[in-house]
Amino acid sequence: MNFAEFIQQKDVKNRNFREFASDIKSGETYCISGCNIKKVNGLLYHLIKGFSLFDNKNLIYITADKQHGKQNLYLNFKNVSQPAPVKSYKKLYEEIKKATTHYTNPVIFIKDYFKIVTEIDYWQTSNNKRFRNAAEWLKGIAEKHKITFFITMPFDTEEALKQYYLHQANRITSIFRPPKKKSYFDRQYFINGKINSSFQARQKLRKQFLYENPEIKMTSKKVIVTSIIASFSDGHKLFFRHPFPVVVVFTAFIFDRRIIPGNFKGYEVSTVMCTHPPKKYFPAGKNIPFEVKYAPEHFINFVDNHLNLISWKLNKPNMTKEEALNALTGNFARHTALCKEHRD
Repeated sequence: MNFAEFIQQKDVKNRNFREFASDIKSGETYCISGCNIKKVNGLLYHLIKGFSLFDNKNLIYITADKQHGKQNLYLNFKNVSQPAPVKSYKKLYEEIKKATTHYTNPVIFIKDYFKIVTEIDYWQTSNNKRFRNAAEWLKGIAEKHKITFFITMPFDTEEALKQYYLHQANRITSIFRPPKKKSYFDRQYFINGKINSSFQARQKLRKQFLYENPEIKMTSKKVIVTSIIASFSDGHKLFFRHPFPVVVVFTAFIFDRRIIPGNFKGYEVSTVMCTHPPKKYFPAGKNIPFEVKYAPEHFINFVDNHLNLISWKLNKPNMTKEEALNALTGNFARHTALCKEHRD
């Protein structure tokens, strides 16, 4: 049962919600995002209702606009304070400061956070710096005052949402996947779509990819299309729904990675090596940084000693050293530059 499912059950006292609530930490910022604004806001209201059942929780609900009917949460749920609408950094900080004065480790829910602090309704690539600064500002306050924040981040289109996550991922097709950029938030949950449509769409994309790349089908270990696009240090994974999967090609160590495209039909293609490189040439260990384990000199040493083996395995007679290095890494010059960048 995923996050959205157990939060939106009628009985918010259920064990799953309490387990979720017990995992929330003071001083962290959580974001609920999606294209369906009604679902995003509805999930925020369910969270507020659920947390209001805990007598030891001090809750504040902040919005940019005047609320009507059931949105007046202080009339419906206990332990919830709702100040007047705020529409600027200054007003928002005043409310947060007031909350820290009256309560210890409060939980603050902010609807349309970015609308309040940036005057922009939705994320846009051109305004990404403003969004990042606004997120960092809130995270700084959360850490300083030990406040737990839940905010909403609506997107106007699915394409914008796709670009937002791809903008953060910054993954490079190679024999390894370098660490992703630090997420804007401690955890970010995406609410949209249905699992069945996601599975069918991913299966269709996989068939199309294999059909148009027969050489990969013949030589790779496995090809999957996954909806997991981000993993965070705390073990949580972010699941994308249709239409934003990632094609993952699993390969042996000796593999011609030049045949793997960087993207397919607008979707990212990621490469994962599923066999271990020879320990004689590449240091073993889970905690060894990739720029050390896969240093250019290790590849050069391996190719110098096994050029004929590489040529035979890849069925490419008379390969040169340069060709072998490019085949093993996808692009040896790019691989060298990437390792140097991470060392510096």
